[in-house]
Amino acid sequence: MPMRKDGFAEVDGVRLHYWEWEGGEPTLLLVHGFTANGRMFDPWAESLAPRYKLIAPDLRGRGDSDKPKGPYGAEVHAKDMDLLLTALKIDRVVYIGASMGANIGLTFAVNYPGRIMKLVLGDAGGQGDEAQVAELLKSIQASIARVGVIYPSKDAYWDFWKGNPFFQQMWDKHTESYLEADVEVLPDGRARSKTSKEAIEQEMAAASTSPAFEDLYPKVKCPTLLLRAPCGIFGERDMVLMPEVADRIVRSIPSCRLYNVEGANHYTIFREQPEMMQELVRFIEEE
Repeated sequence: MPMRKDGFAEVDGVRLHYWEWEGGEPTLLLVHGFTANGRMFDPWAESLAPRYKLIAPDLRGRGDSDKPKGPYGAEVHAKDMDLLLTALKIDRVVYIGASMGANIGLTFAVNYPGRIMKLVLGDAGGQGDEAQVAELLKSIQASIARVGVIYPSKDAYWDFWKGNPFFQQMWDKHTESYLEADVEVLPDGRARSKTSKEAIEQEMAAASTSPAFEDLYPKVKCPTLLLRAPCGIFGERDMVLMPEVADRIVRSIPSCRLYNVEGANHYTIFREQPEMMQELVRFIEEE
């Protein structure tokens, strides 16, 4: 495993925690999903570091970053990423967003074009019809349901995850490292997720008033790679990007191409995917 360290940077009065893997240029900024933390990128780091330098922050409200009462939303997170790069003395990055991190990436690319060399949208950046969105929300309910719950112990928290049929299929060292970064053990031995329930509630409210994805696509001027998981999490309708949505993204972003990660769903796409990593490296290094 490549050498990993962590640190903190203050951005706009909020202390952001980040994970860092040293390596060469360019620097990759890896931004996680809705209730996740920066350790979700451990599997990718095994393929990408030390070839590149990696920075994987915990978004405000998650992991070991501060959990202010507000504000939240894509524009807030995009600004945090800009200020984080300033604090770390990094000028430009290849931005790689996973799930909600990809949605933030669209805003980051539009609002801070001088910061971004290339953009990678990891299985997000668009939205299907209401029925498909409802199906998707049911599939990710376990991730959302844990937030704000106090468990009797750390073992009970882990048992919650081990009891999820989907996670039973992908339980490995990376799952354990991710959960170690997610769990907070309280002084009395009880445990909870480090993700703030208030942050998630505000995030969902902010999403309803954010600019539509379609309004952002034409404004993205950097080369873009859309990574899509063509399999649903449990069924056929609970994939994040339906084919027609992915096609719309590729048509609407001026310089965008699609790569379907065969056999992957919204969770496994962010694990070990050797062919996808090869495509990602090609995209990063091509002129």
